[in-house]
Amino acid sequence: MKRTVFTGLTAMLILLSTAVTAQAAHTHEYTKQNSKVYVCECGKEKPLYSLKGERVITLNCNGGSLYGGIYKTDITEAVTEQNKIKLPLPYRSSDYQFEGWFTESGEKVSSDTEYYSDTKLYAHWSLTGKRTLTFAAEDGSYIEPVVKPLGTTISLAEFIPTRYGYDFDGWYSDPQTKENRVTDFTFNESDTVYAKWIPNGTVIYNVPAVQSVYATDDEILAFGNYIDEKTGVPVTAQWVKQNKKLNELMEIYNEKFCK
Repeated sequence: MKRTVFTGLTAMLILLSTAVTAQAAHTHEYTKQNSKVYVCECGKEKPLYSLKGERVITLNCNGGSLYGGIYKTDITEAVTEQNKIKLPLPYRSSDYQFEGWFTESGEKVSSDTEYYSDTKLYAHWSLTGKRTLTFAAEDGSYIEPVVKPLGTTISLAEFIPTRYGYDFDGWYSDPQTKENRVTDFTFNESDTVYAKWIPNGTVIYNVPAVQSVYATDDEILAFGNYIDEKTGVPVTAQWVKQNKKLNELMEIYNEKFCK
């Protein structure tokens, strides 16, 4: 009984070994299936480019895109020709400048780079855009707008306006209700913050309205700028002198030519 089992196991091992040997001895021979794929009789497929020794290069735009409209894409694949590819120029908003294509290890490549294995490339960008924060002091002292690179975050604690008779109570994003207080601002978009004020009890005196003072020609000549009592127009001593001279000339003209 034991001998029978041993003989059965031996036969199975021999068959398995023969199958493995036959599989190892098989050499794939590819025939054309379509314009891009070749297939072996065992069923294994292989793309045409790999038969020619070419490689697949994956392009990751890293926040940008290739092409535009309905063809817009952020990741695409390209097959080398004679181990090279012509690198495309990706697009991103005007806030970014394209710095080139780089491998995963950080090596910059060009259209002259040769590839001997499938490779992933990533677009690198530098940030150039800026945004502006404007301060609406709401009758307080002037605070100059702040311009920073896109994505920068600042604290508003150092921007403190003053206003006579009021205490400053912070910056707010809503100009009417003053409920949404802003303590830090990130420059993702240009924006405006609004000052909130609380009366501090200081007495505010009303300045009396300026009253017009009228003067005669002699007073204007003696003291300078006044408002003419006849016309209500602000005049100067120089104007009075020139007007007097003009009147004298008109009288001479009338006497000679208007009789």
